[in-house]
Amino acid sequence: MRMRLTRDVEQEDDGQRELTVEVFVHERRGGVAELQSAGAEWRVRWLRGTADLNRQGSGTATVRVAAPGLYRVRSVASARRAWDAYVEVADAEGALHDTVLGVDEQVPRTTGPTLQVLEERFSITSARAARGPAA
Repeated sequence: MRMRLTRDVEQEDDGQRELTVEVFVHERRGGVAELQSAGAEWRVRWLRGTADLNRQGSGTATVRVAAPGLYRVRSVASARRAWDAYVEVADAEGALHDTVLGVDEQVPRTTGPTLQVLEERFSITSARAARGPAA
């Protein structure tokens, strides 16, 4: 199973047990993170992979995902634009299956509509709203 993300998600089933995620990165940003709900916040663990970057630090990065869970795939096209795809990976009958929950096009450090829906699903939004604006 493969997945690519530049502006849209492309999926390809190659019969493998693990999901290979390939993203475009700019200036060494972007990649794949595992998201876990930790009370009223997300616990985020960035996954390491291999990168094929040019001298400017742009190119593609590849990460292999072999465990079920919720993942954020960030493709950074420039210093001002990023695309985040949220992917749920499940194990069914000994094979991994991925479901793209949505893609947010955004300026980094903003919360897009797909992430807002996930935060509501995990009861995170209300806690952030109650805390007030960040200083």
